[in-house]
Amino acid sequence: MVHLILVFTWHINGVVGSQVQEDAEEIAKRGYEVIVLYPWHHDIGSKRRNVLYQPVAISIKDNTNIVTSVISALGDFARVLSRLIHELYDPNQVKLIISYEWSGALLGFFAKEYLKRPMITSVNSVESMRTGEKSLLSLSVRGLEMRFLHASDLIVARTEEAIVRILNEYRIPSDRVRLSSSPARMAFIVEEVLRTFESANV
Repeated sequence: MVHLILVFTWHINGVVGSQVQEDAEEIAKRGYEVIVLYPWHHDIGSKRRNVLYQPVAISIKDNTNIVTSVISALGDFARVLSRLIHELYDPNQVKLIISYEWSGALLGFFAKEYLKRPMITSVNSVESMRTGEKSLLSLSVRGLEMRFLHASDLIVARTEEAIVRILNEYRIPSDRVRLSSSPARMAFIVEEVLRTFESANV
């Protein structure tokens, strides 16, 4: 039976995008099918190094801030996800959801709730590391970040500074936070979560 892992990210390039791709390819080496969903200009997917990269055509693009963009993209992600798990795969094949940053966690949370699967969220930085502003936008990001980090079953911080801020600023219980600076370590954590989840459901 296919063991499918869904990855939700708003970033496919840059530092976070590189983490997404390296993690996905490392996890795929362990024998899992990995599908990476990310915003793009079309829905045409492609497979690379045993990972299916599935873009999601975003219908609302212009003159919107990041919070509005991510929230308005929920319908587009739902459209593509529905086709994947009901036409190409079976919902029972999905074993885990991995999200990247608050934006990916927001998108992945709805798949988590629908499929009743655990969600790991990878965090490279939190809002206080990205800006010192107290603007409405920054406060909105911080609020969403807190909400969806708490909704994650496990958070994987990618830097020492990130883990300290997650614990201190967002009061996430320490037993729900891990540190991973490499794709190999991330893949190990993924397998550990899958074993725990499967044991709990036996």
